[in-house]
Amino acid sequence: MNTVRRSVFTFLILLSAIPAWSEGAKAVTAFSEDTGFKLSQKAMTTMGIQFGSISTPPWKLPKTALVNIKHVTGVYRRVDGWIDFVIVTVDRSDGNWVWITSPDLEPGDDVAVANADFLRMTEAELKSDSTDACAH
Repeated sequence: MNTVRRSVFTFLILLSAIPAWSEGAKAVTAFSEDTGFKLSQKAMTTMGIQFGSISTPPWKLPKTALVNIKHVTGVYRRVDGWIDFVIVTVDRSDGNWVWITSPDLEPGDDVAVANADFLRMTEAELKSDSTDACAH
């Protein structure tokens, strides 16, 4: 099984298992086309999603923070619990690190630095009409 299919399979298993932990628990606690989505802390912990605060631009992040969607590169930002995709420009790259800029990011923003691909799959699932959308 290739890495992408394994990640999608793992994601679907994790996402489907989260509501079973406790009565009424949800992995996705809120969704808005304009604002983004919110995940429960338990969902973020289970999927290993970690956020880090950025300071002065250009921002140094691990390459794992980057998400590519078609011909666009971005990161997932969390503000007041809402998670949304922000398009960035990669200024330079060195080993496992990248330096990025974006007019939509500000010092102090929280950016996903680990397992951001799960956030992409969550967003694709929320914005799709079918479960298959995140597997394409």
